[in-house]
Amino acid sequence: MKKSFFRLVSKILLFNFLIFISLLSLHELGHAIFASILGCRAKAIIFDSSFPNPYTEIICERNLEILAMGGLIFTLPLSFLFKLIGKEGDFLFYVVLGLSLFLSISDFSYFSLLANLRPLMEFTGIALMVYGECRLGWLVGEEAYRKLI
Repeated sequence: MKKSFFRLVSKILLFNFLIFISLLSLHELGHAIFASILGCRAKAIIFDSSFPNPYTEIICERNLEILAMGGLIFTLPLSFLFKLIGKEGDFLFYVVLGLSLFLSISDFSYFSLLANLRPLMEFTGIALMVYGECRLGWLVGEEAYRKLI
């Protein structure tokens, strides 16, 4: 019993880590794609352990506000894709949507109006992720219960 619980928790943690790394990469890729669409040059996507946040190095002479939103705009359709899957993908919708909002918090510093909404964005992102994780737990619990019966 203890071994199977540990194995389940390990799988869920690994799954969440993979979602986080994938979504973080897609978020930064969104900035680079928006830069190339707007005629700017995305020089590099940098994941540096000495810098707290990964970032996309962009060479552009235009306004950076729309580029800042590129990460969120690129990951939002992915979250809604999971919603279309149905019950199995429902928890992923909330986790990916919450994580997308949470990852975009630093991007909102480019917008003076939205900078004041940072605490609300943090809370909403975390709440959506927690809700999605609870839905995942419920789904796994239901499946385990069905196997017992």
